[in-house]
Amino acid sequence: MNEYTSLSKHMRLAKIILLFSLTIPSISHSRATAWETLINTGKWANAKQWLLNNKSTLLPEQYYCNHITLCFLLNEQEINKVYCDSLLQSSTYNTSYQAKATYNWAMARYYQYHQQPNIAINYAKQATLFADKTNNPKTLALCYLQLANTLRGFKNIDKVMYAERFVYANKGLALIPLLNNNDYFYQAKIYQLAALIWFDELQGNYASIKQMIAYLNRSLIVLETHHKLHPQIIHNYISLGYAWSKINTDSALKYYQKAEKMLIEANDLSHGILIYLSASLFHLTDEAYEQKFKETGNQDYLHRALVWAKNNLWLDYNKLQYEGFYFYRRYTDKTYLPIEQRIANLYYLLYTKTKNQNYLKFALRYAEYLRHKPITQIGANKLIYESLPDLVRIENGQQMPNTVQFKQTENLITQPEY
Repeated sequence: MNEYTSLSKHMRLAKIILLFSLTIPSISHSRATAWETLINTGKWANAKQWLLNNKSTLLPEQYYCNHITLCFLLNEQEINKVYCDSLLQSSTYNTSYQAKATYNWAMARYYQYHQQPNIAINYAKQATLFADKTNNPKTLALCYLQLANTLRGFKNIDKVMYAERFVYANKGLALIPLLNNNDYFYQAKIYQLAALIWFDELQGNYASIKQMIAYLNRSLIVLETHHKLHPQIIHNYISLGYAWSKINTDSALKYYQKAEKMLIEANDLSHGILIYLSASLFHLTDEAYEQKFKETGNQDYLHRALVWAKNNLWLDYNKLQYEGFYFYRRYTDKTYLPIEQRIANLYYLLYTKTKNQNYLKFALRYAEYLRHKPITQIGANKLIYESLPDLVRIENGQQMPNTVQFKQTENLITQPEY
């Protein structure tokens, strides 16, 4: 297919989308605008509340698809599975390519997360087939990027399939110009998903690191033209820090500090998607300071790592107040050690460096905490949206009584005089 043919196809697709949009009743357009605004601005608790308030006036397909979209943004895999099951049983599922594409896309993400690539790949391929029939470039782009990310799981299974992830990532990226202007958040998200294609190759691969950084920066540019504070911007800073950590620890720490500053400005670190982002930031920052210790031999960096790890320990307890929609304990995620074990390991490193018996006692104490830590599923004994009204109030700028006093440790951690 030459460039002219490809362009003509895209123009026809754009005309079809325009004509389709003109046939939607005005009340639906109003709802779509409200929904898009809440998604674009990162007010995802408000978006959830809007769905619950409008359930009786929405088609089952739209209601469940939008819930699945929120699960995608918040990395809530188990709740995502529940909504997928509901969508599959809905009355409009069999007659809607959009519903079928959304279902298969979400199930591919679910099985990718649970590290079952052979199951995930079938869903991902089905998703692109159905998405291609929706005449919706946003849906198709997301499905292509999901297929590309699903293929990351074939790194040690099938090298030929693994290499194809670039093909599908580029197909998704090529659709960005066809997205509606109101879908700027999804443009940023697609660039971020493209950056993840290189996530598994960062160690020692400078070309892959540069490519990942380039796409994350594109994602930032799109969002920062509309917002100064947004959960996705924080997410991108954390991801940029992770990429830079493979090249230069000091550069990584600069991005982590940017993310830290924005988390403080954006809200309280104690709720919502910020719990997920904060946990990732705290883990990566304490690892970066441990790396600085290995590079310099300066035990001061181990003390800094401990401060961040203990912030994460506090955050782990605080998660119990914000169960359900925003946080779901993920037992299959082995990315990080339990926090108590992480702290015990850092204290043991200090002991081996100094031979100070007190550090060894602290290491043993935190190891003992881990023994007695109860294994409970967060949200099991409460209604899943019990905390949602509080989250909406927080997103609307109202402070909560249990606001995290994270700034108390800010100078201690980030300033040279520490």
